[in-house]
Amino acid sequence: MKRTPRHGLTLLEVIAALSLMAALATISASGFRIAAVSTVETATKAQSLRLELAKTRRLAIKSGESHGIRFISEGSRIVGFVPYRRRSDGVEARATQPIRFSDGTAVSVSEKAVEFAAEGNAVQACQIKLAAEARTWQISVVPVTGTVVLREL
Repeated sequence: MKRTPRHGLTLLEVIAALSLMAALATISASGFRIAAVSTVETATKAQSLRLELAKTRRLAIKSGESHGIRFISEGSRIVGFVPYRRRSDGVEARATQPIRFSDGTAVSVSEKAVEFAAEGNAVQACQIKLAAEARTWQISVVPVTGTVVLREL
């Protein structure tokens, strides 16, 4: 009896190929998930910082005292921020505990603090950039009006 040459794959070869593809997919999906989570965390922190700046401006107008946000750095890295109130005697009083950025967020600021006068205008212009894996957000504070603008770059 003559044997004809076989065409195709055995079941064992198919299972081995599928197992290899599943392992590669798992490895790449976990890296993608980490990047996606980092991006969402950074977007959330950018929105929360914008809201905190708007709240700080409203507090300055309501109280008649300067309010601001001071950025916290460790070495050359910005790691968080803390809201404060400047009393009439010039002393800063921190309003809350510091709010920290996640490790996957790179932050750069043009000023060490953003302060709003009692009229609601910002004392100086400030640009704040928060970057994740593939996306960057910029918060701009306009000095004359105190407007806080968030946009994705």
